[in-house]
Amino acid sequence: MIERVPIGSRFVGEFDPVLIIAETAAGHMGKVGLATQLVEIAAAAKCDAIKFHIESADETIVPGHDIYELAKTLEFEEKEWKELFFQAKNRGLLTISMTNDLSSVELAARCGTDAYYVHPGNIVDHTLVRTISKQRKTVFVGTGASTLDEIGDAVRLVREAEGNENLVLMYGYQAYPTRIEDNNLRFMQTLAKLFEVNVGFADHTDAESHFSGTVPILAIALGARVIEKHFTVDRKLKLIDYESAMNPTELAELVRQVRALEPALGSPLPHAFSKEETDYRTLVRKNVVADRHIAMGEIIDPSMIAFKRSSPGISPREAGKLVGRKARRHIRKDEVLSWDLLE
Repeated sequence: MIERVPIGSRFVGEFDPVLIIAETAAGHMGKVGLATQLVEIAAAAKCDAIKFHIESADETIVPGHDIYELAKTLEFEEKEWKELFFQAKNRGLLTISMTNDLSSVELAARCGTDAYYVHPGNIVDHTLVRTISKQRKTVFVGTGASTLDEIGDAVRLVREAEGNENLVLMYGYQAYPTRIEDNNLRFMQTLAKLFEVNVGFADHTDAESHFSGTVPILAIALGARVIEKHFTVDRKLKLIDYESAMNPTELAELVRQVRALEPALGSPLPHAFSKEETDYRTLVRKNVVADRHIAMGEIIDPSMIAFKRSSPGISPREAGKLVGRKARRHIRKDEVLSWDLLE
């Protein structure tokens, strides 16, 4: 059995409620006011956690790279980050930090992050993975567009970091937005079995798709213990990462549906029959009845019995035990047989 892992006051595991992460990505556009609004939206939707991207562009990207200038505009000062973390915790949200460089790991620690997240692009930065793992917090590792060898290395690094077993692998197809047929959700099950870890689904399905809210629920049915979903203040504004981002009402509806449907997952263990199931069995199950009149003293053979829906009696499973027994009294045709009628 895969061990559950802690994150703040919560746990991620097979029998724990699905952890729902509201993914801010770059949807705050580098504006603190907009980031604060995203915190409020995630809390109002009753998400469990909010994920922040913390990055120093100069430590992560070379000048002249396609996204260098954009990344510079998305940075916050430490005091601004601390205020956002405070607001998130004050609204009951766990905080998860996707830190893309070493100084950001330290900044997130000073902000009191509840967990760390390794960006799929950083899965091969072993120095960063080690540093994150040594923070003694649960580590979410993004596996999108990574090979099994790369994922295996990251898993090993996390587990070697002073015995940190608090690991969740997050699978998500890295296209913004992702077509339905590209999600390949069954691969999560491969990750869970191969590395013996809890897995989650980082959903990038086109938010305009009719199935945007359905794909995460399908992932849960296939074993996802965590769901991560992009969201925005208003998709019509076309802010950064809007393609896969849900509007506030859509995010709230996704959370509502997950909470309403996850009890249907139940348990892999056998359960005691409910009254409804017992009533159903009584109504539809067949029992052994006399197929003709049986005289007292007759020896039962297979030609004398039939299987019909009736009041409770001997199950057809045990019909073989009847053969060779003697009738204690006269038994009418269609009478339900019971052990006390036979010697």
